[in-house]
Amino acid sequence: MAQTHATTVLPLAKEAKAIADLWKTLHYRAKIFLDTNSDVVIDWGGSKADVINEDASGNIDGVGFTRIQLANFIDSLDNLRKIVDNEVTTKGDHLGNINQLAAAAI
Repeated sequence: MAQTHATTVLPLAKEAKAIADLWKTLHYRAKIFLDTNSDVVIDWGGSKADVINEDASGNIDGVGFTRIQLANFIDSLDNLRKIVDNEVTTKGDHLGNINQLAAAAI
């Protein structure tokens, strides 16, 4: 099948626009989330705060991940935001940290 504007270019452009819209929304939500929460939970990777309830598996009670995984996620989300905002980042398995939370049951 020959490539045409209608069968190749237009669908590609529309999908790119949809991804750009999602990325813009995600970036905004991540920035707001980090601005309002990162200072609260960044230390949760260390000693357990009294406000945290954990189940027998060490997960935060009510979700399928640990406070350390949550702290790692927040650090990775912050690093991805920094990449997009052209700021200095740190190396790490940022996608792995995000995928770990995404795979957890709630």
